[in-house]
Amino acid sequence: MSSTPTLRSLIARRIGVVFTISVVLFTIVVGVVVHWQVHEQTDTMLLQLAQTEADGVLSEFDDGVHVHDTALRLPSLSSPAVEKFSIAYLPKDLHVLASTSNFTAHELPEVWRLGLENVGDSKVFDDDHTGPEPLRIGAVTARAPNGQILVFATAVPHNVIDTAVRQTILLIALLAAAMLAAMLVASNLVARRITEDLQELSGKCVELRDAPEQLEKWLESFDSSQRSTAETEALASTIHALVARLQRLVDVQNRFVAEASHELRTPLTALKGELELALRRERDPEAYREFIQNAQIDAERLASLAEHLLEAARSRVEELQPEEVVLKEALQEAVGRNAHALSDAQIDVHLHTDDSIVCADTIATARVLDNLIGNAARHSRAQNLTIGCKDGVVTIQDDGRGISSDVQDDLFAPFAHRTGNGHGLGLFIAARLMEKQRGQLELEAGEGTSWRLVFPPRNTPA
Repeated sequence: MSSTPTLRSLIARRIGVVFTISVVLFTIVVGVVVHWQVHEQTDTMLLQLAQTEADGVLSEFDDGVHVHDTALRLPSLSSPAVEKFSIAYLPKDLHVLASTSNFTAHELPEVWRLGLENVGDSKVFDDDHTGPEPLRIGAVTARAPNGQILVFATAVPHNVIDTAVRQTILLIALLAAAMLAAMLVASNLVARRITEDLQELSGKCVELRDAPEQLEKWLESFDSSQRSTAETEALASTIHALVARLQRLVDVQNRFVAEASHELRTPLTALKGELELALRRERDPEAYREFIQNAQIDAERLASLAEHLLEAARSRVEELQPEEVVLKEALQEAVGRNAHALSDAQIDVHLHTDDSIVCADTIATARVLDNLIGNAARHSRAQNLTIGCKDGVVTIQDDGRGISSDVQDDLFAPFAHRTGNGHGLGLFIAARLMEKQRGQLELEAGEGTSWRLVFPPRNTPA
């Protein structure tokens, strides 16, 4: 496809930008560190050389004050040997007692005195005026055997230090440029590899979009491909899971529509048949009354089914408002709303609650509790219903006939277990409402029917 080169160049460009910024920042940081390190190490070296010069002169003081001509190398990656200046002078009047041949000054400026009046003083400083070029100087003080305070200094041209720093930074920059070039080549290869896999993945998704089962099988083989990168394998795995989930949702929706159509068709057919039969000939008032009563039953069934279908649809799209709910109060109100049905079914209610407060939607929670308690009243044939809550977990248990094992696998599927005048939508709606509240509705094993509702704790983010 024509989009592949564009995608490839986009990925390569973005990777290249990241690499370039990283290398530039790395070079800048290393340059700053090198600049500081070379100056710091040069200063330390100058002070050490000055101290060595002082120790040597003082140990041979009877032979007079003298200094030595030597060359040195600066602490950098590519420093050549450079000449140094060695000077011995009196800090009191700044008179030079001895110096190397490359140092011609006999009187020194005031900067050579400051901070060097007492024995043991040392400092590193710059002098732009004494020689033909600026100097970087390291100086230490010492007391001669005759009691005089002498200063011993070692200096190098300042531009030599700067040149050494520039050469070192240039070398690092060249290495960084080479590394960047290698990274850009690598980024292009990585982009090519990724886009080839993405292109194949995209093409197959388009090709098999109307055949999800075939797409699932192909995605499984793509996951195990030896040439796929880890990233595209993960993407293929995610798409595979998404396709499988969407397929399950489509299957559930198709089943829901088919079951709803069947459920609607049955009372409509019965209602139509009753009306047609009533209109075939004249009948007495009592016969018409019977036909009307049967039609009313079918109409009520239709109205109930329509209400449940609307509630099921609403449970999918409506926005819940989580707030702090006191479970004890919610359970007491639910028992009160269903008291008449429980009394007609001759079921004794046993309520045991603590003071748990959870994060839930008040109306949705009431609908779930009404559904479970109402089911117990209508279908359980129980004698006792025990309702309790502890630590944010609600249990609703009856001692009735329980739920048969053949429907437990599809317990929360719509129309899965119709009983009496029910349509099998109540548990489907209850489970969906609990899920939307970030809670759980579970059927526990045991005698009778035992439900367990787990709510998120209070102050849980929505």
